Amino acid sequence: MSKNNPLIKPTIDAEAEKVVDTEELGHFAQLEREAMEGYVPAEPYVLKEFDPPIVITEPVESGRIVAIAELYASGGRLTPQRFLPVLKAICGDAFERVWTELLCNKHMNVAHRFMQDVQAHFNPKPAAGSNGAADVPGGSTVS
Repeated sequence: MSKNNPLIKPTIDAEAEKVVDTEELGHFAQLEREAMEGYVPAEPYVLKEFDPPIVITEPVESGRIVAIAELYASGGRLTPQRFLPVLKAICGDAFERVWTELLCNKHMNVAHRFMQDVQAHFNPKPAAGSNGAADVPGGSTVS
């Protein structure tokens, strides 16, 4: 990288853990850096019985979240028209393998159960006897 080229903006060098002066970052890059500070990705959902394993990452990208939110907005009814967009949103980059190797020729009940399992992996329900209040700031009991 040439220090004399004004078109090349410095970035964060993650490997060297080099901190770049915030004035040198573009505005959006600074917003992204602030938003992602402290973010730790969830463990992926992995189907090890396949070679290579099928790995589904947590749906955190905006496009994936919007598609999943549309399902919930419809009352959670998974219609045939919504099925593939929601499956793509849940599976992300693993969609093609999930569709061709697992679900394409299976009964819809199998596909629905698979999608529930993936979602439960990334959004586990509170432990039995827990009302989830401890997860809310300031809340440890039901009001």
